[in-house]
Amino acid sequence: MFNLTTDPFDTLRLWKGEGTYFDLPTMRVPLEVQERWRASRFDVVGLVQEWFQEFGPGTEASLFDQEDMRAALNRTKNNQSHYFVEAAVAVAFWTNFRIRSIGETLRRNRNCELKAAVLDQILSPELAEAIRGQAFSHINERGERYGGEPDLLLYRDDEWVWCEVKRRRERPTESQVVYNPRLVAATGKPVLVQRVVIR
Repeated sequence: MFNLTTDPFDTLRLWKGEGTYFDLPTMRVPLEVQERWRASRFDVVGLVQEWFQEFGPGTEASLFDQEDMRAALNRTKNNQSHYFVEAAVAVAFWTNFRIRSIGETLRRNRNCELKAAVLDQILSPELAEAIRGQAFSHINERGERYGGEPDLLLYRDDEWVWCEVKRRRERPTESQVVYNPRLVAATGKPVLVQRVVIR
């Protein structure tokens, strides 16, 4: 379905410890997937449901959890579009490189016991709890707290790294500009940026 040639962990080894973001080669969503997405009037739930069956709980990949599906169903059309792109990247990394991922929602949700345990093991319980508690988040002038953490945490064996999924010309948000440098400083890992073309 997705044909990627560059392993993110090979790219990670090129990082010299400077800067917050490190770009991956742009990924293009295959035409057949784009056509199905457009045919559904950009309602991604049906396609994402298929991915959940193939890569969800009880499968070798275990990329998705029931909480993922609830999050997808509760999103607006615009946010569903971003969720579709994020899920497509997770599927692409698994099918090409056997890289698993944990999405932003599940990293903060203690009810997803399997993903919570993986997160504790990868990051250390202390750092995992800091992320769940949004310790690196941005507080604006009105006292409102915003996250900004990367979309995915990628992991394979003893390797892991952050990954932010962006459309081709999309820029980091204000909260991400604040949050991610703090996260990189605390973890010693950059945020890989996977840009996606879907048109």
